[in-house]
Parts: sequence; structure tokens; C-alpha cells
Amino acid sequence: ANDAAKKISIYVYDLDQQVVLRFENLSIGIGTVNVSANSLPAGNYIYTLQVDGQKIDSKILTVTK
Repeated sequence: ANDAAKKISIYVYDLDQQVVLRFENLSIGIGTVNVSANSLPAGNYIYTLQVDGQKIDSKILTVTK
């Protein structure tokens, strides 16, 4: 059986828990996702890593202008 993760996603939420950016169907492996903060107003955001729909980790992102 193939136990590898099927769906890897990163979601960026504002503090009202609304999704403001999404990166879905990312490739498995070590990699980088570049986020252009120009599209976001200054403030704090939360980004989460999800694998197969399960939240793995969350971090805070601070955008300054």
C-alpha cells in the first residue's frame, strides 16, 4: 500500500479565521512556497500546513508595510 501523503496544502488566515491565501496540491518533498505579502494588508496572519486534510502545524505571519 502507498502510505505517502496525497494532498499537501498551506492556508493563510486573517485573525477572523477567513482564508486570504491558499496553496493547494503542493508537491511532496522538501520545498519552498514564496508568498507575496503585497497582496495582504499590514497585520498578523496565521498560516497552517495541512496534509490529507489534517492540520500539522500553524505559525504566525506578520506583514509590515
